[in-house]
Amino acid sequence: MPTHKTAKRKTSDPQLPTRFSMVRSFQLADFVTLGNGVCGCLSLMFAMKALLTQNTDFLFSSFWCIPAGVVFDVLDGRVARWR
Repeated sequence: MPTHKTAKRKTSDPQLPTRFSMVRSFQLADFVTLGNGVCGCLSLMFAMKALLTQNTDFLFSSFWCIPAGVVFDVLDGRVARWR
């Protein structure tokens, strides 16, 4: 009759599967992708803030986030092909 004891798992044991982890080391392409996403989100947030406050400074900030996002998008493609 099998018992349900948990055995200590050694990481060097090839028969046991490794545990799936969403946390991994970030690469350069990951940071460039995050920069692209941040620029897009900031552009939307600044545009909404400009609509609420009628302050054109927020609108210009929103406009400047778009070219920055395009730069990050181009760099993301180049870094991904480079790897």
